[in-house]
Amino acid sequence: MNPSIRGSMLISVIFMILLMAVLMSAMVTLTNQSSRNLAFETMALRARLAADSVLENAIYQQMATAQDTPIADIELEINGCSANAGVQQSMNINNETLYYIRATGNCGSNALNVVRSLEVEVIK
Repeated sequence: MNPSIRGSMLISVIFMILLMAVLMSAMVTLTNQSSRNLAFETMALRARLAADSVLENAIYQQMATAQDTPIADIELEINGCSANAGVQQSMNINNETLYYIRATGNCGSNALNVVRSLEVEVIK
């Protein structure tokens, strides 16, 4: 075998090894980003569900009271997520009371903290 052919084969093998290493590092980066996105989506869903739970509780309490006064703020701790809700504003319109209730869910830690807010209008 010609020595120049053996040298070119060695260069081809080194090139293929480098190419495979670059592809593997790209795959590791994509996997890490995918894991981070999945964690963010999970925390966002948990924060939204916490806000939704406390919002339903606030609506129920507001509608269950006999008098037309806004309820006190509600705070809940749900599976490591904190949630609070309260009446932001109320007004009387044609002998009916309109309440603006806002709920906020907060999940996460210092590295990843997600906040979701929901707001509804309730007529009583």
